[in-house]
Amino acid sequence: SAPITSHAFTFACFAYPTQSTSAGTMISVCNSANTTEYYRLDQSAANALRFRAAAGGSTNDSSSAGTFTTNAWNHAACRAISATARNNILNGTSSANTNNSKVPSGLNRINIGCL
Repeated sequence: SAPITSHAFTFACFAYPTQSTSAGTMISVCNSANTTEYYRLDQSAANALRFRAAAGGSTNDSSSAGTFTTNAWNHAACRAISATARNNILNGTSSANTNNSKVPSGLNRINIGCL
């Protein structure tokens, strides 16, 4: 069965980044037959917590206001409240909600540490 069929849901994990300039995926849920359909929680190239929704060949991102602490454990979470509201939480600090709509389809695979 599909791992996510509707909103609301939360991704949460601990991450230990060793670099502040390299994007790395922590959790993703994707369509195994279509690489342009997914939700992904990652460390952006700007060292922020980013939650990306991709569908139809385009993406919408929400990013944390703060950045990861390198060479230390960080708690990363995103609440996907609805198709248009996402909220990132990095080490207990919540960011403002985003209001961009993007809903991937055919989600059938959960990945840890990769897309």
